Amino acid sequence: MTRLDGNIGYIEYTGFPEGNKSAQQILDATMNFVSNTNALIIDLRNNRGGDGKMVRLFLSYFFNERIKLSEIYTRYNNKTEEKYTFKKVNSKKYLDKPIYLLVNNNTISAAEALAYNLQKHKIATVIGDKTYGAANPVKAFFIGKKYHLFIPISIEKNTITNTNWEHTGIDADVKISSEKALVKAQIIALGNLLESNTKTELTENEIKEKILKLEEQL
Repeated sequence: MTRLDGNIGYIEYTGFPEGNKSAQQILDATMNFVSNTNALIIDLRNNRGGDGKMVRLFLSYFFNERIKLSEIYTRYNNKTEEKYTFKKVNSKKYLDKPIYLLVNNNTISAAEALAYNLQKHKIATVIGDKTYGAANPVKAFFIGKKYHLFIPISIEKNTITNTNWEHTGIDADVKISSEKALVKAQIIALGNLLESNTKTELTENEIKEKILKLEEQL
């Protein structure tokens, strides 16, 4: 994590570790670090997923109140489970400020869940290539002593869309090669700072010059 020019927060999130106390503390500290930035870029490129509880905790930082995210139906036991954001988080929430998510084909599963929810709730702009397309929960099965097979056992339906991104992936709002996604996100973020007259450590002319230099990298 770092702060980019224009007081733009940047988080490179490469995986969602099991939601134990240590993992939660790291996420809380990360969100505290970026809490006073003017905009936030979350880099999910090459994030291959992980623990769903950590996704819900991360999402909880971007909603003013507890909301229902999805329903998960499991066929073999005919049960439906509802998933919600958490009522409280341990650092300041990141509300009413621009958020940009960087994705590519290696953005998978739990990482896609973060992007999908923020995109469909119109909280974040997704930038980059289409994601992998792994949405439904899976279970591991052992075949003999040789094979380890992961099979979807449930279907998850988002509250907004009543579907998910299984097999289709998530389309970026701003389509660009993932290698250039960070540069593009900075250009968009800086341009929005200019339009909104947001005060930063940079003057208006310095922001314009920064945008021109970044555009040369596209």
